Amino acid sequence: MKLLFVVSSLDLTQPFSATPAWWQLLKGLYEIGVEVIATPYQGPAVESLWWRAAPNPAQLQGDAFKVVRDTARRVTQSSSAEVDYPQPQGGAWNPARIAG
Repeated sequence: MKLLFVVSSLDLTQPFSATPAWWQLLKGLYEIGVEVIATPYQGPAVESLWWRAAPNPAQLQGDAFKVVRDTARRVTQSSSAEVDYPQPQGGAWNPARIAG
């Protein structure tokens, strides 16, 4: 039996938390006799002993999205670091002052 899996990523250096779980699932299926073909939708297609990797059909779009996302994060982080938020009057915040 052949199974094709479209997974989030096959590259363990990518920041996707499910990647080790995908590796375990694909390896387990291989060990029970399934011919596994995997293709990621983010990052490169990584070959292994347990599956064949098909090329990522959306790698260009995924890489473009990652560049835009990372740039937006840097811009919003740098602009929020420059904002001077008002400090509470009268020193440190004290919840007892509100209650009483």
